[in-house]
Amino acid sequence: MKTKSKGRQHRACAMAAIGFALALLLANAQTTKAQWTTGTNINNTNSGNVGIGTTSPGSALEVSAAVPIIAITGSTSNAFRGLSLKDGNTEIGTLQSNGNSGELRQTA
Repeated sequence: MKTKSKGRQHRACAMAAIGFALALLLANAQTTKAQWTTGTNINNTNSGNVGIGTTSPGSALEVSAAVPIIAITGSTSNAFRGLSLKDGNTEIGTLQSNGNSGELRQTA
């Protein structure tokens, strides 16, 4: 009777392990859900707070860093960029700047 060489035995074990792992993955495919979805919009479906640079955010969005700068970059020259504060769908305030003219606008 011929026996398999050790190299063939190791390959057979590795292939069996890969097959088993793949079977487990496919068996759980219907219950596995990604935390993020991609497309035109990127959405985080978690119901809690979101933190960048922190593992325990204390507000809806918390950015924590040695120098926490949030960059808002536009692609149109001579245009205003900024923040819009809303209550539901109603805009209640804005903070905008125009890097080309140096103008700063604030509404409340």
